[in-house]
Amino acid sequence: MPVPVLCIALNPTLDVSAETAEVRPTRKTRTVNQRQEPGGGGVNVARVIAELGGSPHLVYLAGGATGALLDAALGDAGVPRTRIAIGGMTRVAFTIHETKTGFEYRFVPEGPDAPPAAIEAVLDAARAFDGAYVVASGSLPRGAGRHLRPHRRDRPPTWRALRPRRRRRGVAHRA
Repeated sequence: MPVPVLCIALNPTLDVSAETAEVRPTRKTRTVNQRQEPGGGGVNVARVIAELGGSPHLVYLAGGATGALLDAALGDAGVPRTRIAIGGMTRVAFTIHETKTGFEYRFVPEGPDAPPAAIEAVLDAARAFDGAYVVASGSLPRGAGRHLRPHRRDRPPTWRALRPRRRRRGVAHRA
């Protein structure tokens, strides 16, 4: 039986990607092979766990019409989830692959603000989770850092805290 894993995404995205022969300034760039997928750190973790036959449950913040599109895409991907509604629009990230050069252009907006009540709802879901693993992954939305700091030590004693990897001069190391 798969072990339950709670995945948390505070700033998910609707990832849109496409290809074009060449990107040129100030000209319209026609694209082909457009794809839309749910994305962001915690979302991607939940998707991979589900694809591997695991038992994820995703808790994520989402708002507006793009939040509804993200929720539908997660349903299509078979990811069990709890959406916590917020104001503002869930961000949409664009990636364009230029076939002529092989370059990839990535445009990633910062996303909406996360109100304290939404952060608290995510923390409540984590506290209520009766599983072995909690994975919080991805970027933080605007305003989340100041709301999360007071809760850093507010976790069940059975949870192990993994410190994030930090990069310095292109080399990953333990913090």
